[in-house]
Amino acid sequence: MATPDQVPALPPPGASADCLVVQGLSAGYNKRPVVFDASLRVGEGEIVTLVGHNGAGKSTTLRTICGLNRPFGGTVSYRGSDVSHVRCAQKVKLGISFIPSERFTFSQLSVQDNLRLGGLPVKDAALRSETIARVFEMFPVLRTRTRQVAGTMSGGEQRMLSLGISLMSRPQLLLLDEPSLGLAPAVVQRIMELIKELAERDGLSVLLVEQNVAQALRIANRVYVMRAGRVILEETAERMRQRDHLWDLF
Repeated sequence: MATPDQVPALPPPGASADCLVVQGLSAGYNKRPVVFDASLRVGEGEIVTLVGHNGAGKSTTLRTICGLNRPFGGTVSYRGSDVSHVRCAQKVKLGISFIPSERFTFSQLSVQDNLRLGGLPVKDAALRSETIARVFEMFPVLRTRTRQVAGTMSGGEQRMLSLGISLMSRPQLLLLDEPSLGLAPAVVQRIMELIKELAERDGLSVLLVEQNVAQALRIANRVYVMRAGRVILEETAERMRQRDHLWDLF
């Protein structure tokens, strides 16, 4: 098992069927458990959504996977290596990127500086230039706003910038918390389309926490349902869409 300051050696992408495997995870705050014995997996290039009521433990699960919270128990494996106790900064270097639901940009900095910060883990200058070109291709509005201070942009534009920041580190696993929060329906739909495009075109693996269940099911391959800190159901998104009622799960 890697120590918090070690970056474990990883197999090449695609060597394992699963990008992320979480087994028996317990986590919380100040020794108070919030997540209990949670297990889930995300395959290579797969979009998995984690849904549930407010306070179910979804965000805590993401924060623990990315290394912002230390797990109380269980394991987090990334591409076949145990990264349960690896620090968040080291996980970014391994290819794991996390976008929180709030404060997801550096509001006092320009768009250009936000993207430069996102690309710091990439040491190859040519690769950084290639990546920022791809970000501008996906989000043309950012190309026209490079000098604009992020905090003065609309909510949808800031969410697009947050995705751009995360892509600058060239991740293989994206942990995304509530991307639809506070956004207009048309913007939410565009954000979801972009996430699906990243998975299908680039093979990006995505673990998505989302309260907008209908939008999440539209792009997801599989679904986990959390209730009171426990994963109570795993199902394909197709089967979940066929359910007449979802509220009995929450």
